[in-house]
Amino acid sequence: MKTKLSFIFFLSLFFIASSNVSANGFYCDGKLISVGDTKYEVLGKCGEPDFIDVRTEKRIKRDYYRELVPLWDFNRYTTRQIYREPFLVVEEIVIEEWTYNFGPTRFIRYLTFENGKLVNIVTGDYGF
Repeated sequence: MKTKLSFIFFLSLFFIASSNVSANGFYCDGKLISVGDTKYEVLGKCGEPDFIDVRTEKRIKRDYYRELVPLWDFNRYTTRQIYREPFLVVEEIVIEEWTYNFGPTRFIRYLTFENGKLVNIVTGDYGF
């Protein structure tokens, strides 16, 4: 009875640990793909995706105006940065959505890249 309970305990720990990996990444040909990887790394591990959708998006972000101000400090010339009020900057983000269809026995993976960096992995239904 004790061995059966310990087996069930270790089996449940295994499933809990493996579910954490699948939330942040997945395995492609035995190599881990995770958020933060570059497009080059994913291509090297998984190969070409089945479908690529590319679009650009404009986002507004807060930036700060920085100015170098010359100072005279103890008979020497130095500079110091002064931060002004924040202002808004429009930046353009290139978003690529890659689709990997691994066949009917595995799930479809949707990978989202922003400026070449993997930011999101979504698991779909079984492939076809």
